[in-house]
Amino acid sequence: HAQNNACFFYEAMGGVRSGSRQIMMGGQQVSEVAFGWKQLAVSRRKLTT
Repeated sequence: HAQNNACFFYEAMGGVRSGSRQIMMGGQQVSEVAFGWKQLAVSRRKLTT
């Protein structure tokens, strides 16, 4: 979370972490996180607040 603000967005949209792994990117090891949803439909209210 500390280095990836996108996680906050996906969690706010109802996403739940479903996995993670370490990958090399630009010569540095970084965490890659996967999110999943029980329902893909997102309410309009969540998108505008």
